[in-house]
Amino acid sequence: PGVNAVIVDANLNQVPFTQALPSPNTASDITTRLDFQLGARSTVSLHYHYSQSQQTNGGIGQFALASQGFSSTTVTQLLQASNSQVFGTKIVNDTRFQYIRTRTLQTPQSTAPSLLVEGAFTGGGSNAGAFHDNRDSYELQNYIEIQAGKHYLSPGVRLRINRDANVSRAGYNGQFLFSSLTAYQITQQGLAQGLTPAQIAANGGGASQFSLTTGTPAVTVNVADVAAFYQDDWKIRPQFTLSYGLRYEVQNYISDRGDFAPRLGLAWGIDAKRISRLNSSSASAPASSTTASTGTNTTVCPL
Repeated sequence: PGVNAVIVDANLNQVPFTQALPSPNTASDITTRLDFQLGARSTVSLHYHYSQSQQTNGGIGQFALASQGFSSTTVTQLLQASNSQVFGTKIVNDTRFQYIRTRTLQTPQSTAPSLLVEGAFTGGGSNAGAFHDNRDSYELQNYIEIQAGKHYLSPGVRLRINRDANVSRAGYNGQFLFSSLTAYQITQQGLAQGLTPAQIAANGGGASQFSLTTGTPAVTVNVADVAAFYQDDWKIRPQFTLSYGLRYEVQNYISDRGDFAPRLGLAWGIDAKRISRLNSSSASAPASSTTASTGTNTTVCPL
């Protein structure tokens, strides 16, 4: 990234400042898959995927100086397992399990208070702060497909558990806001001369605002939901298929236990190449762990 700012140098003069810094991004991926038979009517599939991405000197560029940089790493691991079993000639049972593990870590170059000089530069420590996020997602599904005369039955169940543990220290280092580079320059000159804050302010210097985030930086959210459903595709006539079903879902963050979602559809095979479909269904969106927040408070003090 390229820095193109105006700063106050060691001699306390306003000077243009440019700097080019490397910001490498690296990524690695590993994938493996294994399929095998357990007898003549049972197939097992295993899949594992590992990915890692790393960035150095993130958050730097334009007005943001090198001290604003941070390093970040994200590691995601995916494990999937499935088993398909055939019973006779008309029943197939599929069981699937998935686990996703994500770890994100962000480390700032400096935790000193941030200096925001409007229209000139942003220096000091990174206001983004340290960040650590652990996400674990589990999902178990079981589906049965049954061929019963003119009916194709599809009952099933699904269980999902999501856990998100997050620690964010954004704003915990504090931030001084200067309305102009001249105000910042006067402040630095006054500090070098040993002036008091009141004297610096009388000369036109001093920060115009200070903000600081306090409180508990950590939050953990556990969301679990269970769903059961049933669907029947009924071939009324060779060219007409009626589909109807019902889904029921319950979640720990939703007190309402009457979440039923019916579904109705009709397919008409006009000819060998054309099919007309009419579908109607209702559904509700589950709560997300991203709606949770930490017990933090940001205080802004005019100076």
